[in-house]
Amino acid sequence: MKYITEFNFKRGYIIYPTLVVVVGVFDNNLRANFMSCVWNTALSFEPPLYGVSISPKRATHDLILNKKAFSICFYPFEKSSDVEFFGTYSYRDTDKSKNVNLIKGVKFDVPIPFDAYAVLECSLFDYKTYGDHTLFVGEIVVIHYDENSTYNLFEMPALDLNKKKPVLYLGNGAYITVDEKTILNLRK
Repeated sequence: MKYITEFNFKRGYIIYPTLVVVVGVFDNNLRANFMSCVWNTALSFEPPLYGVSISPKRATHDLILNKKAFSICFYPFEKSSDVEFFGTYSYRDTDKSKNVNLIKGVKFDVPIPFDAYAVLECSLFDYKTYGDHTLFVGEIVVIHYDENSTYNLFEMPALDLNKKKPVLYLGNGAYITVDEKTILNLRK
């Protein structure tokens, strides 16, 4: 196997494909902002924690610090153009929520878009800067889901891949998804 020791990780497409989520947060006037985030991960079962890594250059960064709550939205592949839009344009210049049908969260004032097949409503549990990004850790307090797109949230697979497929990011504006025919269940 070859290796390199000098590289520009900003162009490190070897880490893709990866699941892309959309982070939602309201400003003080309840204007919703959405930002696509490919650096995201589950962090803990108990308490239930989910992390998103966001640059301080992004408007979403300061909105989360101010509101102390945010949503993590899982969009279906057929809405990839929305995911790209949320990740390309800035809240500072564009009203990204103008064409989004949404409601407010159950526990917190966070945007819950109807186009997502699942949304994690989170309170800000912790945050820490690593390099040029801040890892925001959200404690999941409510799970919103589209009952027509899911089986049982606590069984595998939770998502009915015949109805909705997740958005995976390949880098540089390219997206892909999964095929239910490629599922290999090794724990039967």
